[in-house]
Amino acid sequence: MFSFHSFAQEKEVIWENSLDPNIPYTVTIYGTNQGLIQNQIDDIEVKDANSFLMSTGNGIVEFNGLNFKNVLKYKKYRDGTFRKLVFCKKRSRLFAIDNINQLYEILPRFQQINLNSESVYATTLSGDSLISICESGNIYLTHVLTKKSKWIHKLKIAKPLKNTQYKNSMVFQFPFLYIITKKGVLKLNVLNLQEAIVLKNECTRLEVNPFNNNIYAFNFHRLFKITPSVNEVKINGELILEDITFKNKTSFYMATPRGLIYFNSGQQFLYNDLNVLPTNRFHSCYYDTIFNNLYLGSIDKGLLKLTFKDIKTIYKGNEMNESSISSIIKTKAGTILFAQIVNNIVQIKNGKTKLFKNMRLSISSLATYNNLVYVGSWGKGLIVFDDTNEIANIKFPNLLSNHVHAVFKDSKNRFWVGNEKGVSRGKDISSIHPFASSKIKSEITCIYELKNGSICLGGNDGMYIIQNEKISRITSQNPNVFFKRIRAFYEDAHGKIWIGSYGGGLYCYDNKRLISINAIRNVKLPDDIFTLCKDDFGYLYMSSNNGLWRVSERKLNEILEQKIDFLIPFHYTRVNGLLNNEFNGGFQNNFLKIGNELYFPSVEGLVTAYPEPIQPNSPTVKIEEIFVND
Repeated sequence: MFSFHSFAQEKEVIWENSLDPNIPYTVTIYGTNQGLIQNQIDDIEVKDANSFLMSTGNGIVEFNGLNFKNVLKYKKYRDGTFRKLVFCKKRSRLFAIDNINQLYEILPRFQQINLNSESVYATTLSGDSLISICESGNIYLTHVLTKKSKWIHKLKIAKPLKNTQYKNSMVFQFPFLYIITKKGVLKLNVLNLQEAIVLKNECTRLEVNPFNNNIYAFNFHRLFKITPSVNEVKINGELILEDITFKNKTSFYMATPRGLIYFNSGQQFLYNDLNVLPTNRFHSCYYDTIFNNLYLGSIDKGLLKLTFKDIKTIYKGNEMNESSISSIIKTKAGTILFAQIVNNIVQIKNGKTKLFKNMRLSISSLATYNNLVYVGSWGKGLIVFDDTNEIANIKFPNLLSNHVHAVFKDSKNRFWVGNEKGVSRGKDISSIHPFASSKIKSEITCIYELKNGSICLGGNDGMYIIQNEKISRITSQNPNVFFKRIRAFYEDAHGKIWIGSYGGGLYCYDNKRLISINAIRNVKLPDDIFTLCKDDFGYLYMSSNNGLWRVSERKLNEILEQKIDFLIPFHYTRVNGLLNNEFNGGFQNNFLKIGNELYFPSVEGLVTAYPEPIQPNSPTVKIEEIFVND
């Protein structure tokens, strides 16, 4: 949690071209309008799990994912240019080399570190000490707390390369210190002070892959892996290499002035302004392994965040003249069908869509039983067909209304049809007739069977439970609780019934008690919950009018039992791959789970989510300032 001082700023800007479903990431732009002090970013340095530091053309800023803060408090140097940042996490100290080769401590107290008045070419960390190399080849050790320095060695076989433009030219892996020199990459054994040139090519930068500790060196056009053995990595030789960041042991990204290189197990991809990046000109890059985001420091567009899409949206095609989707099912034969609100039922296979049937009507819901497809319509009743032919059309008076929202077959093989004015039931489709019309008069939009065989009906007037032909209407005793417009049910392993509503959020019905989860303090669930779809990792997905939400079922029980004090779900929006945050969640079969892939109808296409285990992240709370009486 951060409490940065900030002024009124625009929200981050999503680069619209990156919303194309065929693009693997969404690009978010943070510039001066979002609080960044300057749009040129020269270096990015990780601070902790919650934030990182950036050297810009106008000072140093810290970014916590939401806000920017200028970390230089000394006005004389506040707008200074620093080409290399080094952060000591253990001692919370930030050091930097400026553009005239002077070494400074930036945080917590600004001060220059004078190494016998020498120009400092590079510095790196070794425990509680900075190792710095100067223009003369002298190497100094400086304690990060006391700032006391001592000379330890002077290079004999090569002079260090003057490196005012490039950021990292020294790496320490005990007992070896790797240094970029005029003769190539030099390896110094700090125990016996033996020197050796391990790579004779002139290089400008060194970096370590944190996943395997391999050291990489590169110059303008060539990349070398120098540990555990020296090998050249073949990349596009026409690009000028500025920075490198690693995704795993075999994958990395490289910033260049002509775009972004992605290298994955020998394959190379180039992303630039021809394929949706807003600029080609990059100085620096940083891959956030916790949240799976790639950050690019540009020369002219500020900070770019590339969010890798874990959601895909299918939204166009010759057969998809209507982008709004109402319902989705999978037939016994394995065919996935979804309904456009106007006219068409579309088949999806291998990620591609194909027209399945033109119904020439407005479709509200789909269902499938016994190789037949049941189509609930607006105004034309329930249509039943096999692969090719319509075999039944059930209307009023067998139904109380010709607006059909839900079709469900229970464990006793009875058909239930929810419509605008109640529900009908029959032992087969030919015997369907109104059921309990004197007690159930409202619109029924979803039907669910509990483990004990009871049937739950949900609609615009709340919830009904039918057990052994006895009908119970569940209502809230609290007049301030909006328990209406029910859209989803889910029964957990303990018999609790979780209920999603349109406008009232989430409820739990347990031991004849109805509890509003949204009304519990510090619960941040959406007010619209159209689905309660459980993935393979113990999370419930909730579609809404404001994106897709994912919340732990265990946490839901813990907040209900007052074992935890807050509940904050994961939230997926356009940044994660949605074309539109609004879902269609009104009626039966408004999601489909196949294996661990989840499908949801939306107002702009069919949304597919690919759940993965969530990595726990326990950030350290940092109190930056305390004010008492102003």
